[in-house]
Amino acid sequence: MKVKQRNIDAFKRVLPIVFLFSIVLLGSCHSPSKTEFIEFPVSKTLTLEEFDVSDMLAIPGEITIYKDMVVVWNQETDWFFKIYSLENFDYLGSLIRRGRGPEEEIEISPFIKTIGEDTILYQGSSTVNKARILKLQEDLYLEVLEEYTLPDEMYDDTDIFMVNNNLYASYGMRHFTRDFQGFSPQTGKLFEGGDMLPLNKPQFFSPDELFVLTKHTTVKPDNKYLATAYALLPVIRIYDAESGQLYSEMYMADASKNKQILTNDSPIKEGLINYYFRIKSTNEFIYALYSGKLAGLPEFSEIHIWDWEGNPILHLELEKPFISFDVTADNRFIVASSLFETDKLFRAEIPWD
Repeated sequence: MKVKQRNIDAFKRVLPIVFLFSIVLLGSCHSPSKTEFIEFPVSKTLTLEEFDVSDMLAIPGEITIYKDMVVVWNQETDWFFKIYSLENFDYLGSLIRRGRGPEEEIEISPFIKTIGEDTILYQGSSTVNKARILKLQEDLYLEVLEEYTLPDEMYDDTDIFMVNNNLYASYGMRHFTRDFQGFSPQTGKLFEGGDMLPLNKPQFFSPDELFVLTKHTTVKPDNKYLATAYALLPVIRIYDAESGQLYSEMYMADASKNKQILTNDSPIKEGLINYYFRIKSTNEFIYALYSGKLAGLPEFSEIHIWDWEGNPILHLELEKPFISFDVTADNRFIVASSLFETDKLFRAEIPWD
């Protein structure tokens, strides 16, 4: 709901909220560490195990581990979520039918966030829903715990996540100058959070150019930190979730000169390189899916791993490109989906030794 502050009383009501957000989300007395790295200390190849899921997936996208199950967001079929067992990828069932009827959805954004051990967050066509997946005998059920109606301004925002009972979007089709768009379901207020965009100077992009702001965010399972990765900048940022302060920033030397291309005055942005497309995390590590190839090619065939202090830990070369992945809480296995082999899902044990 939009509220216009036209008198002193209204200003007094909103002032504490503005002050709180400015302290929690924008203010900072901590000097974040900024680390440029050239290579990871260890590099290994990830050996994949393939699982046949023929005739079940049309266009698989986001893949998320939920308890002992794997949830796959799927486009252009009658059901949005396909559920498999984590142990052997047996098909368990489908959830959320496509349609306009009760308990159906017209569209679901291809992002699934886990909250704690038994809750997921997903974005439907009109609400953001917090839910649990229940197994009852041989059937699966989706129990919606909370529904959050987004303000009109956020309808095109995506990669929505939750911190401190507020909803945040990593990016959207509107201009903003900081890393996140925030919304308080309790007050109905919109705000910006996080640090300024990691460009040389504040930028204003036309609606056709807003794709340059694309990024993805993961929240540490214990809710102490969050990390965001840019699609067109070789940058990973770590934030303190409680204070909203930028804690650490890791970046590679931008040999592609993406920053120069993005900040020039030309509306034509040719020669851009894809960097990060998905980011996931456990309580120990941050995992980011990486390309390093020309933008427009969905060839994300590396995974970069850091700890939550921002130290580079491990570089994984993939045998084939992924479109999405997730990691078990014990950092043992990676599961993944691919646009190039839609009849398969993949799992691999992380080669730590």
